[in-house]
Amino acid sequence: MLIDVRTAQEHLTKTIPGAINIPVDELRERLQEIPKEKTLYVFCEIGLRGYLAQRILRQHGYSEVYNLSGGFALWNVATMETELGKKLEHLAN
Repeated sequence: MLIDVRTAQEHLTKTIPGAINIPVDELRERLQEIPKEKTLYVFCEIGLRGYLAQRILRQHGYSEVYNLSGGFALWNVATMETELGKKLEHLAN
């Protein structure tokens, strides 16, 4: 399960496909929406809020919780570089 812990406005602007939005400030009140038996991947813009979300979830008994290091910003750059590489490869052929 992929959880975007950024604000609703940040999530609406752009997010990782398939992510649900539960802002870190709402996380404790919305724990019932998150199944404990699933592996969780949390992310924010650069990693700090994701780290906080990871700690909150682990403190509430979630064992398989991972923070996406570098957050959405790193994912976005990596995705853009991958797409650019594909386009350049296509042009070269």
